[in-house]
Amino acid sequence: MRNALLGFLFALVTAASVPSPANATTTPIGAVSLAAIGLADPAGKVPAINAIKGSEVSNISIAFPSIVLDHGKTEIVSIASQDVSYTGMCVTRYTLTATVNGKPKTIATGSTAAYKCAANNAFLYAFSTGALPDYPGAATLTATVSFGSTAISKTVALTIV
Repeated sequence: MRNALLGFLFALVTAASVPSPANATTTPIGAVSLAAIGLADPAGKVPAINAIKGSEVSNISIAFPSIVLDHGKTEIVSIASQDVSYTGMCVTRYTLTATVNGKPKTIATGSTAAYKCAANNAFLYAFSTGALPDYPGAATLTATVSFGSTAISKTVALTIV
């Protein structure tokens, strides 16, 4: 199991502002805005930030997200997050688990080193899973961002074939 972090892929995307929902009673500290997994791009063009020439908004380009993963292939986990109100150190990580004999088994993980985050910023990290082992069946991708001591996660149900 290879835990290769592709890197602090795109340092920081600064958002002009982060609006709060009209019915929110408290401002959230932040969120995992995207948790996706897709094939590694042999050309190395994606993932990318602001790669759409002429766009007037911040954007990301990733491999089309998959819900069915082929064992033996390397996938790229993309995690985008938005910091709403926290200033301090953050960590982004993922865990890919397969169901083996009815029990969860971790088959790939990755984590950033702690990085500085502050309100009204967005981040994109990408991780390589390495070749996925042959554990056919249900799997789960869990993307977590820790804003200091507060961890916020998003899960995606997957299938390995």
